Amino acid sequence: MIPEHRLANLLTQVKDSQVMTCPYHNTAAWPSLYHDHRCEHDQLPLQNLHELTRHDDEVWYLQFSHDGTRLASAGKDKMVHIYDTETFRLVRTLSDHREPVAYLSWSPDDTRLITCSQDRTARIWDTSVSSKASTLDGYQTNFSRTDSANGHSNGIRLSSRQPPGLMTATFSLPALTT
Repeated sequence: MIPEHRLANLLTQVKDSQVMTCPYHNTAAWPSLYHDHRCEHDQLPLQNLHELTRHDDEVWYLQFSHDGTRLASAGKDKMVHIYDTETFRLVRTLSDHREPVAYLSWSPDDTRLITCSQDRTARIWDTSVSSKASTLDGYQTNFSRTDSANGHSNGIRLSSRQPPGLMTATFSLPALTT
């Protein structure tokens, strides 16, 4: 049996795919289905509109929330800052890592943020209250983002899974060879 609203869901997936594969995407407007979506490189803004200066050292990673209302930055100063994208005011600072923070990722519903640090921990934060939900310790190598948790190699793997809002983080240790 065909699920309810299947066609509408498929069309939304097509639009999302067009936006995600557009190398110069710069608009919040939904693309039309009458033609393939593509932003041109000459449409990129060339003026600095705002400078974010909260970090005390290098910024190593930036990511917008899925709904585009927040921007998270992570860096060498061991801090993660979350900004409101309308005003670029600081909303939250996450500061529990002991070493620089090299990666972060929003949960699909933007309620949680996972941060990965050179202190060999990954922390999952509730972004509404700046509380740390959990910590994963002891990964051995670099971390990477995947779309599923099947068959991961060494290091932390981040995965976004259904239903929306559920974010899973797993880690594995290197295989021992004799």
